[in-house]
Amino acid sequence: MRSKQSLLLIIMMILLNHHYMFAQESAQNQKNDNKAVNNPCPETPTVTYEGQVYNTVKIGDQCWLKENLNVGEMIMNTEEMEDNGVIEKYCYDNDADSCAKYGGLYQWDEMMQYSNQPATQGICPPDWHIPTHEDWVILEGEVDNHYDRWDEIWDGTSINRGYDVGYNLKTTDGWNPYAYGADSVGFSGMPAGNRNLLGNFNSIGNYAIWWVSETSVDKEGKDSEKPNNDESALYRSLSHQLHQVIMQTASNKNAFSVRCVRNY
Repeated sequence: MRSKQSLLLIIMMILLNHHYMFAQESAQNQKNDNKAVNNPCPETPTVTYEGQVYNTVKIGDQCWLKENLNVGEMIMNTEEMEDNGVIEKYCYDNDADSCAKYGGLYQWDEMMQYSNQPATQGICPPDWHIPTHEDWVILEGEVDNHYDRWDEIWDGTSINRGYDVGYNLKTTDGWNPYAYGADSVGFSGMPAGNRNLLGNFNSIGNYAIWWVSETSVDKEGKDSEKPNNDESALYRSLSHQLHQVIMQTASNKNAFSVRCVRNY
């Protein structure tokens, strides 16, 4: 009798587990179905700025530029950017074709146009701004297939964020072998590399790195507006080794890519 009850209990547990897994999968499929996949922003499918045309992509309630910003005059990697009224950019390997493909690389102060105000326009087009930490949190929660926008995982200052948000933001080609992404929402994150503190270009094919308009976040993961003091700033990165998004700080003398998000 006991063996029959035990067997019945096991069967019930298996059925409950299957039901739970089915419910989880159905909820995830519903989330995926609700995502806008590679759709331009209805009111602004393209943006013409400084002689270039950028595509837009609607991700959740946000409107992002689909390409990295490529604005300004190219300077050599041995030069430092200055507050001289002229937008300056680096092109990987000092090759203008790299800027045409990947966008320019900018030091944080140049990108911000020498402001410390989060969500400033900086070098973005009018009605657009440099993404804040919160802008990225919203994007991450919208794109990740495991954690939604309101999950506590997005709080705090963890370096590796989410489950597969990085994989979903990366392009399906252009990355070093076996590092391609799904580009499931049309963000099209390309591995543009960077120009480091020593003036050297590196990491093309392996990393996509974008500046954030804050210098730090506090321990609860909230935006910090403390003065920059020519030290460091926040960035988000995609790696050839991870499916997550990386959040860290780096010297603002590094030069990274820039994406713009439309004002709300």
